[in-house]
Amino acid sequence: MDNQGGDSLLWGLDDLFYCHVKLLAEDVHSLLMPCEVQSVALLPPENRPVQFVKCTGRVVSIFRLGKRFIIRIDDTTGVIECDVWEQDESKVIGRQRLVLGCLVVIFGRVRWYKSQLHIRLTSLEVCNDPNAEVLWWIETRELRNSVYSSPADLLQHGHGADKRSGESQQAEVISSLDKTALQLLKYIRRMARTDPKGANWNQIIGDKELAFGCGRFTAGSSEFVLRMQAALALLRMEGLVFCMDQEPLVNENFSAIFDSDLHSAIVRVIRQNSPTINEKDEGENGQTKDENRIDADRSLEFRTALEYSRNLVDEEGNANQYGDTSQSLIIEKLREMFKGSKLNMGRVQNALEYLLEAGVIYEVRRGSYRLVDKR
Repeated sequence: MDNQGGDSLLWGLDDLFYCHVKLLAEDVHSLLMPCEVQSVALLPPENRPVQFVKCTGRVVSIFRLGKRFIIRIDDTTGVIECDVWEQDESKVIGRQRLVLGCLVVIFGRVRWYKSQLHIRLTSLEVCNDPNAEVLWWIETRELRNSVYSSPADLLQHGHGADKRSGESQQAEVISSLDKTALQLLKYIRRMARTDPKGANWNQIIGDKELAFGCGRFTAGSSEFVLRMQAALALLRMEGLVFCMDQEPLVNENFSAIFDSDLHSAIVRVIRQNSPTINEKDEGENGQTKDENRIDADRSLEFRTALEYSRNLVDEEGNANQYGDTSQSLIIEKLREMFKGSKLNMGRVQNALEYLLEAGVIYEVRRGSYRLVDKR
């Protein structure tokens, strides 16, 4: 068991945390278990956090164990054992015919049970391309050497602050902005999970526990207010929080920007820009089938911010004659939703990749997307 993964709050700032990480079997077996966290693994050598994995290999065994189906695949570097619950088998595998020796691509979630790693299947595709296996070996090894082995850049701000003589109290705030921003981010995320209105500005500057945690300040004092203003500006600049008020007032409400917000918001933008998908696709709760699919396996902590992001989407749609939605239009709409906060292009790209891999959207041509119509 490994406890070198650092502060778990920082995991969400690593791009690998939000995407299906492409791994060989030998990489999967090298994953480490963080202390007391059963849904995340750490990828050596930099111990980067991983929730989802994507693997490719040939099926070497299929058998039933209790209420689960166990599928083992071999990619020549080792054997990966995946499981799927009996009730999910039709959703994950569908009508595909699995035979020993066939090449498959699997998408799964990391789970730890009694210190043993399990891959819980969320999707499986039979691959008929004879070149896919070799290309997979090349791609995963390149990613391992160029991406996974590099440390993540996590909130490394405020360390080179200007400390010239004659600087006012604001310079001291900037020099300790990193710690203050992290404390504020924890507070806003906690409020976003429990209160649909997010964190109110007056609540933030009046919270005694937050003030003490940021350096034993007095809640409501001018020095604490100044620190909170600087920390909030940094978090908004980094795209970690946004103002929930359409027309900002003095008494503003703020919420965290979760990755799930981007998934749902992108689906909404593409749907509104597609003249071929109408209101008949909506479920009982007013969501589209694709959004329900995204929500099906989402933890409760994301839902509060997600509900707000749905209400902010532009209702006009701006549909073009083809029904395609360009990446530039998606980014434009997202910026309107999270006004006042910087949009992290890496997270947007990961969100698009996730939706593509999950079969929710498809790429018509480079940089243009449509929803998968499964009516």
